[in-house]
Amino acid sequence: MDTATIARIASPDPSHPWPTASIEYLFFVPDLRQRDEANMIQSMKPAVDGVVDAGIIAGDDWQRLRIASVFTQLDREFPRTVLRLHQMKAAE
Repeated sequence: MDTATIARIASPDPSHPWPTASIEYLFFVPDLRQRDEANMIQSMKPAVDGVVDAGIIAGDDWQRLRIASVFTQLDREFPRTVLRLHQMKAAE
């Protein structure tokens, strides 16, 4: 299943995309190897594009999607990446 399909299923109302949003990147890594967080964020670009394609957010340009935070933590048993989207008010 692709990201757009998953996002469509999870969306409360994909017919009305959020005009602006913030995103939190949470990376739970399996080991203490050095990682470049900027590259980790970039590796999630297809997932963010899927959220846009699903109609959850209006776009992923700098005027519509703001990076709120990046968090990296060790989790040897359940490594994963979580994207949290938050709708923003127009004035934010």
